[in-house]
Amino acid sequence: SDVEELFQMARLLGNLNAPRHEKVAIVSNSGALAAEVVSKISPLKLASLEPSTRSALQETLLDQWSHTNPVLTFCPSLKASEFAAAVGHVLKDPKVDAVLSLHVPTQECPSEATAAAVVEARAGRLDKLMM
Repeated sequence: SDVEELFQMARLLGNLNAPRHEKVAIVSNSGALAAEVVSKISPLKLASLEPSTRSALQETLLDQWSHTNPVLTFCPSLKASEFAAAVGHVLKDPKVDAVLSLHVPTQECPSEATAAAVVEARAGRLDKLMM
């Protein structure tokens, strides 16, 4: 029955060892929003990005990012595909346990298009927490 399957799933999930998500990377197109979140994420730690991740971000975004490590504050004129590519690069970083994507809609980067692009960028990378 459906109820029995729900209890089986609950038992299964209860026995899993939840991974720790201590090292967080923040991808944002708003410096103010990212700064506010950084001030509130304790006890989590901001992850240090690998040089290869920083290079990939530079290649994708040119100089349209803050170059801070790891809070990536984007120029508001970024497109949804560029925002999502940045999320994808950060998700690949072995020093990052979780990615927090903070998006403020703009004309060039509307919410629905950005959300769809981020979901696509995350495909196949379910080993890390994505918020």
